Amino acid sequence: MLTRLAICLSGAWIAAATLGCQSLGGGDLGLSPSRVVITTGDPATQAVDGAHWGTIQTIRAALRERDDVTARALTERLALIGGDDVRELVAGFRRVLDGRALVAELDLRLVIETAQPDSLEPALDARRVLLTAEHQGQRPVRLRLPIGRLEHLVVGLEPTGAENRHLETTITHVFADVTLAPGRVTEFEVVRYTLPTESALAVRERWRLTFGDGHVEADGRELPAALVSAADAHGERLAPELPTAPVEPADLVAYAGGPRVFLPLLLEHAVRIAPERRDEAVVAILPLLEELAVDHPRRGRMLAPVLRWLTRSTEPGAEPTAWVAALHRHLSPTDSSLDLPDVR
Repeated sequence: MLTRLAICLSGAWIAAATLGCQSLGGGDLGLSPSRVVITTGDPATQAVDGAHWGTIQTIRAALRERDDVTARALTERLALIGGDDVRELVAGFRRVLDGRALVAELDLRLVIETAQPDSLEPALDARRVLLTAEHQGQRPVRLRLPIGRLEHLVVGLEPTGAENRHLETTITHVFADVTLAPGRVTEFEVVRYTLPTESALAVRERWRLTFGDGHVEADGRELPAALVSAADAHGERLAPELPTAPVEPADLVAYAGGPRVFLPLLLEHAVRIAPERRDEAVVAILPLLEELAVDHPRRGRMLAPVLRWLTRSTEPGAEPTAWVAALHRHLSPTDSSLDLPDVR
């Protein structure tokens, strides 16, 4: 009995696909193959003992889930209990894990800074995005990641409460071939740009950088590098005509609960809440939201764009009762289903 399985070892990747089953001597194939045929990049093939197949599948699953501790432990176990039939598989798993370990020594982050304009003409709110790489290891590391995918998401909050979203994706070669020294932070300029507000009361932005497959090298050993990314960078800008002084959360609640509420002014209060006090503002406004959800749902709907801005969430829509339930879940010590990410 023989189950034919192709496992391709190509530097960075180990992929498996079942090609079919074939009975060589008749009879029931059973639930577990006794031998597995491995194709390893050259025309030669080798048979792997079927008793190891469960371990191989578990290692591959752990690698997909980024559970490198489990993958490493099982790989070393496979090396001990297996023979020559799993030698190339073990080597491939180790290369992937060693490459990930090298990349893990690098703290990669995107940072937004005010930029000096390139020309004598001053640019309105000129900015630049830097990629900072802090090498926390002990030896120089060379990165060759030819393609970087750079995403820029801009969300503008209009005086009507509507949100305008714009996502732009570009390609960068910032890590096409760089060497990072240990114990140092190295900066790379990724892009220069401006952040206009146009008709919005305020805009917020998020920069995200992910890399395609490449290689990482240390001590003359080249290893695969995949799924490399940098921590996102977040920024904001108020419309130039708005006051810059921050608004107290209590002032936002007082205006929202007043006898007359003008939506653009309500939103102006919201966007001027300091980022580090937005969770505080959400907690402060929740009792008012609960009251309006029951007695004045139409007024309660006016708070939806305020809450979207404060929580960075597009859910749960416009209904105040849905927001009450979502915020209670978030504030519960056992549930945080509404994500309120840090604003940096």
